[in-house]
Amino acid sequence: MIRFVRFLIELGFVNFRSVLAVASTLGAWTCFVWIGWLVRGVWPPSLALLALPLFHIVTVVMLRLERRPHRVLASPRAQRLGQVAARSWIGCSFAAVFAVGALAMSAALWLGAEGLLGGLAVEAGPLAPALRHGAPGMLHDPLFRSLSSAAMVAAGLAIGYGYTFGQRRLVVTRLRLPLRDLPASLEGLRLVHISDIHVGPYLPATQLADFVARINALEPDLVCITGDIVDNRVRDLDPALPVLARLRARFGVVTILGNHDNNVGADAVAGRIERGTPFTLLRDARWTIDAPGDAPGDAPGDAPGDVAGGRLHIVGIEDRGGPLRQSPDEAQRLRRLMAEIPRGETTILLAHRPNLFEHAAGEGVALMLAGHTHGGQIALRFGRRLLGFGRLMSRFCRGLFERDGAFLYVTHGLGVVGQPVRLGVQREIVLIELTVPRRAARAAA
Repeated sequence: MIRFVRFLIELGFVNFRSVLAVASTLGAWTCFVWIGWLVRGVWPPSLALLALPLFHIVTVVMLRLERRPHRVLASPRAQRLGQVAARSWIGCSFAAVFAVGALAMSAALWLGAEGLLGGLAVEAGPLAPALRHGAPGMLHDPLFRSLSSAAMVAAGLAIGYGYTFGQRRLVVTRLRLPLRDLPASLEGLRLVHISDIHVGPYLPATQLADFVARINALEPDLVCITGDIVDNRVRDLDPALPVLARLRARFGVVTILGNHDNNVGADAVAGRIERGTPFTLLRDARWTIDAPGDAPGDAPGDAPGDVAGGRLHIVGIEDRGGPLRQSPDEAQRLRRLMAEIPRGETTILLAHRPNLFEHAAGEGVALMLAGHTHGGQIALRFGRRLLGFGRLMSRFCRGLFERDGAFLYVTHGLGVVGQPVRLGVQREIVLIELTVPRRAARAAA
């Protein structure tokens, strides 16, 4: 049963645009019917069923217009206006899905209260007549209609916030992590971790340039990108790569490819990155930083950091899996790469999805950086816990994890997928300062 549910969920992710079209149609149509019923007092309102196919046709056209305006409209001005109209329709329809969810939850709570009161044989006071008549009485009860309508409006406004202010928010998360066996000369190394940029229609060039400027202002020693650089069209990289190439770090920028990069063509994405940027692309490979130092024996012609004193290894695993299902040979590929690294030398693993963490900790990785989940992108906070769609992808959904002295950080990502909406989960840049564990530092002193 669990496998079947996961299969259905993955099928939904793979066919997200079709699922979005159906869900948005039903959400918008249900809200239309609900409003008509409230205003006119009839159920269903006149011609409601005939309106359902019309809603679906408009939604499908708008989804096509949003992604491919040049194929529907001729002039640039018409394309811009059409795209605005399409995104407005889709955004409202998507919000309607959550509004209908709020309506369903209100109905479930109301009927649950009726069952509880009936089972306990407790008089419900002024609510008793409505509760005793089940769903028909509930639908005609003014209090239920008011409460459920308020819940629907609140859900719709919350998603509207996610489309506007929510998806524009950016947080810089700062951490200090003690990495085992870190060379003392790399104490304080400033590592910036970003992921899931999703270059495409939902990431304007001006916003990408702002991200790059924010990262450069942190003056990192190393920038690590953990995949999903592009969203769903490889040609979207052409105008974006010159902007990304402005990233600056002392040791450079290291990147891997994620499942979206693989879906659009891993070799095509890799070729563009290698031609258009100075980045180091790791495709199941490792890259080593020699610990820098100012030893008296350094010759002027020596390469920076070519001194004894330890090394820092960056290992990159390419993601070849689907939205939920990771490639089955990832652990084997990691094991092969780790076998090349001498014991006692610090390793940082770049992997797109976080599910590899337990294997990584067992292989001696000191720090693993991952993304993929977007932190859920839409999540609700209950106390200290955030509940969102990211839990469907991994139990390592967001934030910092530790196991057997190894650390994992799962970032919220910089981009968005599916729809340009974020609620409860901001875009994120992670700044990690690497430190030597205290015991090791005291022993060295």
